Amino acid sequence: MSGCGCPIRAVAFDFGGVMAEEGYVNGISSLAMNLGMNPEETLRRAEEALFESGYLVGRGTEGEFWDRFRALTGIGLDDGTLREMVLKGFVIRTHMVELVMNLRGRGIRTLLLSDQTDWLEELDRRHRFFQLFDGVYNSYRTGHTKRQREAFDNLLSREGLDPWELLFVDDREENVRLASSLGIAVIRYVTRDQFTADFLEVWL
Repeated sequence: MSGCGCPIRAVAFDFGGVMAEEGYVNGISSLAMNLGMNPEETLRRAEEALFESGYLVGRGTEGEFWDRFRALTGIGLDDGTLREMVLKGFVIRTHMVELVMNLRGRGIRTLLLSDQTDWLEELDRRHRFFQLFDGVYNSYRTGHTKRQREAFDNLLSREGLDPWELLFVDDREENVRLASSLGIAVIRYVTRDQFTADFLEVWL
Protein backbone atom coordinates (compact mmCIF):
# COMPACT_ATOMS: atom_id res chain seq x y z
CA MET A 1 0.00 0.00 0.00
CA SER A 2 1.21 3.48 -0.78
CA GLY A 3 -0.22 6.98 -0.83
CA CYS A 4 0.68 10.63 -0.40
CA GLY A 5 -1.47 11.70 2.54
CA CYS A 6 -3.51 13.95 0.23
CA PRO A 7 -7.32 14.06 0.22
CA ILE A 8 -8.78 11.20 -1.85
CA ARG A 9 -11.73 12.22 -4.02
CA ALA A 10 -12.24 8.94 -5.91
CA VAL A 11 -11.45 5.24 -5.64
CA ALA A 12 -10.94 3.06 -8.72
CA PHE A 13 -11.50 -0.66 -8.22
CA ASP A 14 -10.42 -3.54 -10.42
CA PHE A 15 -13.16 -6.09 -11.15
CA GLY A 16 -11.77 -9.64 -11.24
CA GLY A 17 -9.68 -10.25 -8.13
CA VAL A 18 -11.06 -7.23 -6.27
CA MET A 19 -14.79 -6.64 -6.75
CA ALA A 20 -15.29 -10.30 -7.63
CA GLU A 21 -13.43 -13.56 -7.43
CA GLU A 22 -11.03 -13.86 -10.37
CA GLY A 23 -13.22 -15.96 -12.66
CA TYR A 24 -10.88 -15.84 -15.63
CA VAL A 25 -7.80 -17.06 -13.76
CA ASN A 26 -9.74 -19.56 -11.65
CA GLY A 27 -11.73 -20.85 -14.62
CA ILE A 28 -8.72 -21.41 -16.88
CA SER A 29 -6.69 -22.92 -14.01
CA SER A 30 -9.50 -25.31 -13.09
CA LEU A 31 -9.93 -26.34 -16.72
CA ALA A 32 -6.21 -27.05 -17.04
CA MET A 33 -6.12 -29.14 -13.87
CA ASN A 34 -9.16 -31.14 -14.95
CA LEU A 35 -7.40 -31.92 -18.22
CA GLY A 36 -4.11 -32.82 -16.54
CA MET A 37 -2.36 -29.72 -17.90
CA ASN A 38 -0.08 -27.22 -16.19
CA PRO A 39 -2.33 -24.37 -14.91
CA GLU A 40 0.39 -21.69 -14.99
CA GLU A 41 1.43 -22.53 -18.52
CA THR A 42 -2.20 -22.68 -19.67
CA LEU A 43 -2.83 -19.25 -18.13
CA ARG A 44 0.20 -17.84 -19.92
CA ARG A 45 -1.14 -19.19 -23.19
CA ALA A 46 -4.59 -17.78 -22.45
CA GLU A 47 -3.15 -14.33 -21.76
CA GLU A 48 -1.09 -14.56 -24.94
CA ALA A 49 -4.26 -15.38 -26.86
CA LEU A 50 -6.10 -12.41 -25.31
CA PHE A 51 -3.44 -9.95 -26.42
CA GLU A 52 -2.68 -11.52 -29.81
CA SER A 53 -6.37 -11.68 -30.77
CA GLY A 54 -6.94 -8.04 -29.78
CA TYR A 55 -10.06 -9.08 -27.88
CA LEU A 56 -8.98 -7.43 -24.62
CA VAL A 57 -8.87 -3.98 -26.21
CA GLY A 58 -11.84 -4.32 -28.54
CA ARG A 59 -9.86 -4.98 -31.71
CA GLY A 60 -10.76 -8.65 -32.03
CA THR A 61 -13.72 -10.94 -31.45
CA GLU A 62 -14.44 -13.56 -28.82
CA GLY A 63 -14.37 -16.21 -31.53
CA GLU A 64 -10.90 -15.12 -32.62
CA PHE A 65 -9.71 -15.26 -29.02
CA TRP A 66 -10.99 -18.80 -28.41
CA ASP A 67 -9.60 -19.95 -31.77
CA ARG A 68 -6.18 -18.64 -30.76
CA PHE A 69 -6.55 -20.16 -27.28
CA ARG A 70 -7.31 -23.59 -28.78
CA ALA A 71 -4.37 -23.29 -31.17
CA LEU A 72 -1.97 -22.43 -28.33
CA THR A 73 -3.22 -24.98 -25.79
CA GLY A 74 -4.65 -27.87 -27.80
CA ILE A 75 -7.88 -27.66 -25.74
CA GLY A 76 -10.74 -28.50 -28.07
CA LEU A 77 -13.83 -27.38 -26.15
CA ASP A 78 -16.32 -25.13 -27.95
CA ASP A 79 -16.64 -21.39 -27.38
CA GLY A 80 -19.82 -21.57 -25.31
CA THR A 81 -18.46 -24.18 -22.90
CA LEU A 82 -15.19 -22.30 -22.40
CA ARG A 83 -16.98 -18.98 -21.98
CA GLU A 84 -19.36 -20.24 -19.30
CA MET A 85 -16.53 -21.89 -17.35
CA VAL A 86 -14.93 -18.46 -17.06
CA LEU A 87 -18.02 -16.33 -16.44
CA LYS A 88 -19.45 -18.48 -13.67
CA GLY A 89 -16.23 -17.99 -11.69
CA PHE A 90 -16.75 -14.23 -11.31
CA VAL A 91 -18.55 -14.31 -7.96
CA ILE A 92 -19.28 -10.82 -6.63
CA ARG A 93 -17.75 -10.14 -3.20
CA THR A 94 -20.48 -8.76 -0.97
CA HIS A 95 -18.01 -7.07 1.37
CA MET A 96 -16.66 -5.05 -1.56
CA VAL A 97 -20.17 -4.07 -2.64
CA GLU A 98 -20.81 -2.81 0.88
CA LEU A 99 -17.56 -0.83 0.83
CA VAL A 100 -18.38 0.83 -2.48
CA MET A 101 -21.85 1.77 -1.25
CA ASN A 102 -20.36 3.20 1.95
CA LEU A 103 -17.89 5.33 -0.01
CA ARG A 104 -20.60 6.71 -2.27
CA GLY A 105 -22.66 7.55 0.77
CA ARG A 106 -19.72 9.62 2.02
CA GLY A 107 -19.43 11.55 -1.23
CA ILE A 108 -16.41 9.67 -2.59
CA ARG A 109 -16.57 8.91 -6.30
CA THR A 110 -16.36 5.19 -7.12
CA LEU A 111 -14.94 3.96 -10.43
CA LEU A 112 -14.42 0.59 -12.06
CA LEU A 113 -11.11 0.20 -13.93
CA SER A 114 -10.86 -3.24 -15.51
CA ASP A 115 -8.87 -5.08 -18.14
CA GLN A 116 -11.82 -7.01 -19.50
CA THR A 117 -13.65 -7.87 -22.69
CA ASP A 118 -17.35 -7.40 -23.39
CA TRP A 119 -17.79 -10.17 -20.83
CA LEU A 120 -17.85 -7.37 -18.26
CA GLU A 121 -21.11 -6.12 -19.76
CA GLU A 122 -22.53 -9.65 -19.82
CA LEU A 123 -21.62 -10.03 -16.15
CA ASP A 124 -23.32 -6.72 -15.38
CA ARG A 125 -26.50 -7.95 -17.06
CA ARG A 126 -26.39 -10.94 -14.73
CA HIS A 127 -25.40 -9.18 -11.50
CA ARG A 128 -26.17 -5.45 -11.97
CA PHE A 129 -23.00 -3.99 -10.45
CA PHE A 130 -22.35 -1.07 -12.85
CA GLN A 131 -24.92 0.92 -10.86
CA LEU A 132 -22.49 0.95 -7.93
CA PHE A 133 -20.01 3.10 -9.87
CA ASP A 134 -19.88 6.68 -11.08
CA GLY A 135 -17.76 5.61 -14.05
CA VAL A 136 -16.79 2.32 -15.74
CA TYR A 137 -13.49 2.09 -17.63
CA ASN A 138 -13.06 -1.21 -19.44
CA SER A 139 -10.08 -1.95 -21.69
CA TYR A 140 -12.46 -3.45 -24.28
CA ARG A 141 -14.03 0.01 -24.64
CA THR A 142 -11.09 2.33 -23.92
CA GLY A 143 -8.53 0.47 -26.03
CA HIS A 144 -5.92 0.61 -23.24
CA THR A 145 -4.98 -1.92 -20.58
CA LYS A 146 -3.55 -1.23 -17.14
CA ARG A 147 -0.16 -2.23 -18.51
CA GLN A 148 -0.24 1.19 -20.21
CA ARG A 149 -0.17 4.58 -18.48
CA GLU A 150 -2.82 5.72 -21.00
CA ALA A 151 -5.42 3.72 -19.08
CA PHE A 152 -4.77 5.84 -15.99
CA ASP A 153 -4.27 9.11 -17.88
CA ASN A 154 -7.63 8.60 -19.61
CA LEU A 155 -9.46 7.97 -16.35
CA LEU A 156 -7.88 10.95 -14.59
CA SER A 157 -8.62 13.27 -17.50
CA ARG A 158 -12.24 12.20 -17.91
CA GLU A 159 -12.89 12.40 -14.18
CA GLY A 160 -11.08 15.71 -13.73
CA LEU A 161 -8.75 14.30 -11.09
CA ASP A 162 -5.13 14.89 -10.20
CA PRO A 163 -3.21 11.63 -9.59
CA TRP A 164 -2.96 12.20 -5.83
CA GLU A 165 -6.76 12.50 -5.61
CA LEU A 166 -7.25 8.91 -6.74
CA LEU A 167 -6.88 5.64 -4.82
CA PHE A 168 -6.46 2.58 -7.06
CA VAL A 169 -7.16 -0.98 -5.87
CA ASP A 170 -5.95 -3.93 -7.94
CA ASP A 171 -4.76 -7.49 -7.33
CA ARG A 172 -1.86 -7.42 -9.82
CA GLU A 173 1.51 -6.16 -8.65
CA GLU A 174 2.48 -4.78 -12.07
CA ASN A 175 -0.69 -2.68 -12.24
CA VAL A 176 -0.32 -1.09 -8.81
CA ARG A 177 3.38 -0.50 -9.47
CA LEU A 178 2.61 1.48 -12.63
CA ALA A 179 -0.17 3.47 -10.98
CA SER A 180 2.07 4.31 -8.04
CA SER A 181 4.79 5.55 -10.40
CA LEU A 182 2.24 8.04 -11.76
CA GLY A 183 1.59 9.50 -8.30
CA ILE A 184 -1.62 7.57 -7.64
CA ALA A 185 -2.24 6.11 -4.17
CA VAL A 186 -2.51 2.33 -4.43
CA ILE A 187 -3.52 -0.77 -2.51
CA ARG A 188 -2.86 -4.25 -3.80
CA TYR A 189 -5.66 -6.65 -2.89
CA VAL A 190 -4.13 -9.95 -1.77
CA THR A 191 -6.48 -11.13 0.99
CA ARG A 192 -9.62 -9.65 2.48
CA ASP A 193 -8.04 -9.04 5.90
CA GLN A 194 -4.90 -7.46 4.44
CA PHE A 195 -6.94 -5.23 2.15
CA THR A 196 -9.24 -4.12 4.97
CA ALA A 197 -6.26 -3.19 7.15
CA ASP A 198 -4.57 -1.26 4.33
CA PHE A 199 -7.78 0.48 3.36
CA LEU A 200 -8.48 1.61 6.91
CA GLU A 201 -4.95 2.98 7.12
CA VAL A 202 -5.63 5.23 4.12
CA TRP A 203 -8.69 6.77 5.74
CA LEU A 204 -7.31 7.26 9.26
